[in-house]
Amino acid sequence: MRKCAIYNRHSVQNHEKMNEMREEMIEYCKSLGITDCVLFEEVGSVLDKREQFDEMMTRIQRGEFTDLIVFHPDRLYKATYDPNKFAEIMAMLEGKVTIHSVKKKKD
Repeated sequence: MRKCAIYNRHSVQNHEKMNEMREEMIEYCKSLGITDCVLFEEVGSVLDKREQFDEMMTRIQRGEFTDLIVFHPDRLYKATYDPNKFAEIMAMLEGKVTIHSVKKKKD
């Protein structure tokens, strides 16, 4: 049975944008036929402490999820800040979950 982690992060407090992204990701999850999902949501820079992100990564490492949905890969970490850190995060996810991006290109 598939179980999905949904990571919704926005860099600034913008409830409307967060709500839009959340709804799109939940709908995408449903389109994959996955009904069991857990939402991890936070506001802030990828350079700040990210409690929801850290919890999600821990649970992924424990094998709790089969899939991960993000709005765009840069929601996990902006590769332009530190390409090595982005690569490290992607390597940690490899083989653990299937990563789905709702938007392939930046809005």
